[in-house]
Formats: sequence, structure tokens, C-alpha cells
Amino acid sequence: MEVMLPEDVNVVIETGGASLWHNDLVNAEKLQRWVYNSEGLQLVDEQPSASMEEAQTLADFLDFAKENYPAEKTAVVFWNHGGGSVSGASFDELYYNNSLTLDKMYQAFSGV
Repeated sequence: MEVMLPEDVNVVIETGGASLWHNDLVNAEKLQRWVYNSEGLQLVDEQPSASMEEAQTLADFLDFAKENYPAEKTAVVFWNHGGGSVSGASFDELYYNNSLTLDKMYQAFSGV
């Protein structure tokens, strides 16, 4: 958040899956979508809580980002320690600590 981004760069973020966030911005009871760009951080959308380990949750976020922030180049980063190719990523504290497996990632990316 300390990096000043060029005007043509948007970082689209979805928060969820944590029982507690250590800040006053993120609401753990919802999925929240944020954009960080040259104007700073803005909350741009909220959705009901959903499991971060579901392919559909990822696909919905990817669709949202693609529709609202189209780009010539796109990167996706999963933020957590992850379990590699065996256990996946996005372990969800709110939904039985399940994870998003590589198969589910493939399913979400293929659908978008």
C-alpha cells in the first residue's frame, strides 16, 4: 500500500475467509472487493460471505475484475501460505478450513 502505482494499473483485491482482520477496514462477515490504484485504496463492492475454497467464488471474483477493470495484462495472486500442489491455497477459516485445490482453480480459470 506504500507503493505509488501508475494511473494505468489497478490491483483488484477480494477479502474473505478470515475470522478476524487486523485492521479497521475489512469486514470478516462479507466478501469485500477493493481496488488499489494511483488514487489509493477504495472499497468497490461487497458480497455475502462465501467459501474461499469454492471454484465459483473465485470465478465470480475473476468475472467481476474482468468486467469492471479490463486489462491487456492480468496476474492473479493467492495470498496465504498455501499448501502447494497437494493442498492448494485460500484456506478458509470460516468454512471448515478447506482450501482451493488446483483442480478448483483450473475450473474457475477455465470458466472465465
